[in-house]
Amino acid sequence: MSGVGVKSWKNDPLWARGFTRLLDIIIENTARLGLTSTQIRALLVLNLLAFRGQSTSYRRVAALTRTTPQGARRTIRNLAKAGLL
Repeated sequence: MSGVGVKSWKNDPLWARGFTRLLDIIIENTARLGLTSTQIRALLVLNLLAFRGQSTSYRRVAALTRTTPQGARRTIRNLAKAGLL
């Protein structure tokens, strides 16, 4: 073992690769899926929180997506109905 480890999720190459791939998928399919900017933000935030193992409460998602908790709940439900979660 070389003693070199990942000290932060920001430095984790697997997270960076997965996040970059998620961005590519979103960009390539935004028009086809009809995603709004809030929905895109929610997908990115949920991915980040899940990777970091943090809670994904509506309040936390709302704070990170610049919307209300009710708006976050509605966005997440719509994404789930569309099969994106």
